[in-house]
Amino acid sequence: MMSQTSPFRSGSLGKSISGPVLGASALASTLLFSSLSLWAGTPRVSFVYPAGGQRGAEIEVVFRGTNLADARDVLFDAPGFRVSPVKSENGQFTAKVFVPADADLGEHRCRVITHSGVADLRTFMVSPFPMVEESKTKATAEAPQVIPPNTTVFGKTPSDELDHYAVELKKGQHLSIEVAGLQLHTQNPYDPEVLILKPDGSQLALV
Repeated sequence: MMSQTSPFRSGSLGKSISGPVLGASALASTLLFSSLSLWAGTPRVSFVYPAGGQRGAEIEVVFRGTNLADARDVLFDAPGFRVSPVKSENGQFTAKVFVPADADLGEHRCRVITHSGVADLRTFMVSPFPMVEESKTKATAEAPQVIPPNTTVFGKTPSDELDHYAVELKKGQHLSIEVAGLQLHTQNPYDPEVLILKPDGSQLALV
């Protein structure tokens, strides 16, 4: 599962103070207030969904965190990524991200850019396969979500939640599964495991 500067405006004092010594004091106070104001407004991103996209395709991505009301762009670590802002709110920035067809597969780095600063570094995975979101109804072992081969599934697995998927294979076909967990660098370590079952429910492999 695959569960990114502009000038700062300084604050101003409420009244003017004359005289060389007092003037220096006023300047120091202005810089102090400005520093506190900038620190309080530093943008942070703690959650990206989905944290990836397919080569040569566009996908809508949600960046959640704090102080994102003035978000305007996402900076990636490689050329060719195009970002079209959709909506900016204090705790969320939504944008459409186009992944270049020649982008390197695997991990990329990105940062949300706001008018007041740059957010922390987040991971964005590039896949060669179409992106499919997990079922909203949460598939069960008795009714798993059917996934075609060569597909990237993304979703959310809070706590110890289990997701169930089914892949139809012909005799002699090979099945290769990769799970992006720790690579996503989420707030809490996320290291999922995959249990592969036979049609009769018996265990075939544990990854």
